Amino acid sequence: MLDPLPYIVLGALIVCAVAVELTAMRLCRKTVAGWARAEGIKLEAVTRRWFILGPFQWQGNRFSRVFALTAIDREGRRLQGFVRVIGVAGLSGDIEVQWATDTPR
Repeated sequence: MLDPLPYIVLGALIVCAVAVELTAMRLCRKTVAGWARAEGIKLEAVTRRWFILGPFQWQGNRFSRVFALTAIDREGRRLQGFVRVIGVAGLSGDIEVQWATDTPR
C-alpha cells in the first residue's frame, strides 16, 4: 500500500502556492489602483501578463509582476501600456509604467 504522506504534503504545498499567488495579485492590483488614483488616471482594464511582458520582456525578475493597462487620463485621452509592480507581492509599492499609445479618445 502507498504511503499517503507525500501526496498530503504535495497537496498542502499546492494550496499554499495558490494562496500566496492570489494574495500577491490582490496586493499588486491595489498598488496599481492606488498609483492610478494618485496620477488622476481612470483604469478601464488591467490584465496580468504572464509571458508577453511588453517593454519589460527582458527586464523582469521573479518578484515583479507585469500588467497590460488601458486607461483614460485627466484630459480624456485613451492610454495603453504596461505597468510593472516591483517587489515581493508589490509590498514595496514601486511601479514602472511604459505607455504604448497616447491617442485622443
